[in-house]
Amino acid sequence: MLEPSGHCPYLGLKQNQAIRFASPTPEHRCYASGQAQEIPRVEPDYQVRYCLSTDHVRCPLYMGMPLPTTSAPEVVPAGVPSIMVSSPPSPSPGLRAWLSDLTPRDRLIYTVLLSVLVIALIGYALGGVAFVSALFTPAASPSEVVPASATPTAPLISPTIAASGDSTATPSPTLTASPTLTPSPTATPYELIPVTNTPTVPIFIPLPPPPPPPTPTETPLPEVPGELPTEVPPETPTEVPPASTETPPETPTEVPPTPTEAPPEVPTEIPTPEVVIEASPTPEPQRTATP
Repeated sequence: MLEPSGHCPYLGLKQNQAIRFASPTPEHRCYASGQAQEIPRVEPDYQVRYCLSTDHVRCPLYMGMPLPTTSAPEVVPAGVPSIMVSSPPSPSPGLRAWLSDLTPRDRLIYTVLLSVLVIALIGYALGGVAFVSALFTPAASPSEVVPASATPTAPLISPTIAASGDSTATPSPTLTASPTLTPSPTATPYELIPVTNTPTVPIFIPLPPPPPPPTPTETPLPEVPGELPTEVPPETPTEVPPASTETPPETPTEVPPTPTEAPPEVPTEIPTPEVVIEASPTPEPQRTATP
């Protein structure tokens, strides 16, 4: 696959493969094999001829051929038959090639890091050996010390004086001296207890069980009181007393005969009107409002 610029896609710098110059430089490296390889200097215009042109597809490194030697061609004098000399095999890229490509500053950094790593490994190894030896070494048992007890015993002196005569008293003085010295120096033994690193056993505390789910309880629905049928009392008919239509009888008036003589005035009786008492109608019962 050709690039628009015509450069080889495997051309890059020693420090970064993605960067390259537009002119030949000793800093260019070829990454056709996956690793940085030095571009051969057999021809002075090798990079111009292959790496920086469209003819990079014909480059031996691009086609996977072995790396050509970088030594200058030997001049053979005229008249001397040429002898085919096989070039030594090129060293395969490895740790030495990688170290040779490093700068002195990078080599110093890697050397310091390797030294620190070796020192750390040695320290861990010594600590492990000391720990194992402390585990398998039996503890020294303390020796029993017998306390020295010096008890000098003095002889008992019992002088007895016997007096002969008529006296009946027989004095017998007795002296008992018993000095006792009891030195008991006792040295307290010290027991050497080896220090062992006891590994800490992790303690796992079980989590509390989750609370039980709430039991659903049936909530009774509120009872809606139904409408109670109300009985409407029947209307009691009220009897209206009939009104009395009796008319009082008329009192007949006697017409006196016409006197010839002026008769004395006869007082006429004034009829008293009859009082008719009408019966009062009974009041209608009041209707009670139904709830």
